[in-house]
Order: sequence, then C-alpha cells, then structure tokens
Amino acid sequence: MKPLIVFDIDGTLADTIAVDDYGFTQTYKDLYNINLGKIDWGEFKHVTDLGVSNEVFQSNFKRLPTESEINSTKEHFLGLLKEQFKKDSTLFSEVIGAVHFFNELQEKDYPLAIATGGWGETALFKLEKAGFEINGIPFANSNHHYSRYNITELAIEKSKEKHSTDFERVIYFGDGKWDLINCREMGIEFIGVDFYKSGKLKDLGAENIIRDFNDKEKMLDLISQKQ
Repeated sequence: MKPLIVFDIDGTLADTIAVDDYGFTQTYKDLYNINLGKIDWGEFKHVTDLGVSNEVFQSNFKRLPTESEINSTKEHFLGLLKEQFKKDSTLFSEVIGAVHFFNELQEKDYPLAIATGGWGETALFKLEKAGFEINGIPFANSNHHYSRYNITELAIEKSKEKHSTDFERVIYFGDGKWDLINCREMGIEFIGVDFYKSGKLKDLGAENIIRDFNDKEKMLDLISQKQ
C-alpha cells in the first residue's frame, strides 16, 4: 500500500512565508491597532492562524476573538494577499519543483492531503496563485482547529474516509520546527523542506531534509523507503 503524503503549504509547497507574514501582521495593525512587529511564530504555543489569533486577543483584550472578528480577520487578510498579488505575483511562487512533484504523485496514484496552520481562504488563494490544483484532495486548516496536531489528524481522517482504508505509513512534508515536533508527537514520518537554508531542522535532529523538489528521483526514493 502506498503511503499517505501530507503537505504543509508556506515554505513547503509555496514560497509564500514573507507575504503571509505581512498579511497576518498588517491585518492586526489595520483592524485592531496591534503591532506584532516582525512576528516570531516560535513564541506561540499553537503556530496556526487561529492559535496565534487566540493568543493575541488573550494578551491584548483578555478574551478570545468572536466569530465575527475571526471572519473580519480572514476577509481582511485575504484582501491584502490579493493586493500583493496584483503588485507582485512572484510573491506567490512555488517552492522549486513542487507543482510538478505534486502533480506527479497524483498521476502515480499516491494518496495526498494538505494540512496547514493557515486560514482556509488564504491557503487556497496562495495555492492557486502558486499553480497548484487541489480539487478533491483532503484539506484541513486553521478554520477547523487551533492545534496543528488536530489539523493534521483531521487531514488524515479525511484521507481515510476518501480512500476507505487505514494507512500503514503517513509522511508529512513541512518546513517548520513545529511541523517536526508535531510529527514526532503523532508518530508519523517527516521530510523537512529547508528552502530558505536556515538549517533549523537539521539542528533539531531531522534525518531527511531536502532543499526543494527538483530531484524527483530522490523524492520518490524517500517516500518509497520506510524510515
């Protein structure tokens, strides 16, 4: 049985971390007059859009955001991304080779899923503009939960339902230390993407790390051999 391949988005499939950080921080400045500065995602307990939003509201307003505020936040954030795309579409590029590899996995009938800490609306916009087609692919995001563990778990459950099977292996492609930590907690395999050459995943002990998706043979070899 082929393994389930789960992908993160920002910094993994798409070179969109910079524009995503801009959209998130600018939204809080515009709507709530909160200056998040150069956001350090590692400071937050749950590194997802909903998780960070909850912590920002607790810190500044001593409460959680309302449903209306969450909806306004997502709408404003998406609007900022659309503006940025009009100004500079290169801000929404793929990580090198990612679209071709993603499509090839589908052609080879690998079961795929996406689990991202981003809002569903902004995630879909970034994927579309970076050249990905994900119709029918199980997709879990921050609209569903504030916890990356629960988001990933939901993506796996959706995949089980779609394919009517349990998976002996689940492999997660991610770029953040929280991705690696989450995979360790869940007991699933991890392949790190170090597109920005930070070296942080290696420092944390990740065994399988790639720079990008240019080497198809290496990618297929990694997912075919049980770690």
